[in-house]
Order: sequence, then structure tokens, then C-alpha cells
Amino acid sequence: MAKYRVVIRKEAEAEFLAIPFPFRRQINQRIFKLKDDPRPPESIPDEQAEQYRRLDYSGWQILYSIDDEKGEITIFAFAAVS
Repeated sequence: MAKYRVVIRKEAEAEFLAIPFPFRRQINQRIFKLKDDPRPPESIPDEQAEQYRRLDYSGWQILYSIDDEKGEITIFAFAAVS
């Protein structure tokens, strides 16, 4: 499988840094795993565009897109799952 590069948008980076540390570390590890498998079985494709996905992890949701041609994953947002 191709190794993808992860890009976190500036707005998402601020949201990421606001997540409490133990969760932030776990989420960071999960993001690292996306490099090898950007479409894990537990991720959900967006209803309107297949390249957008969301992943619930440790009580947080990661919203991201995949560009297969560039080999790039762009993270747009982090949100608490309620």
C-alpha cells in the first residue's frame, strides 16, 4: 500500500491543540496509522463526496479528505463526539 503524507489545516491544528493531552496523543497515533491505510474499515465516507471521510476515535471525530493522486491526506477538523 502507498504511504500517504498527512497535512493538517491551520484551523484544524488549533482544534487539535485544544484536545486534552491523553486524547491528543491517542489521536496523533491514529493519524499516523492513516498514512498506511487512509480508508480504515471504521472510517465513514461522507455522503456527498467519497474523497471526504470521518473517523471517530477516543471520543473525537477526525474529518479528512484523501487525494490518491498526490498521496495526501488533509485533515480539516477535529470535533468532540457527543
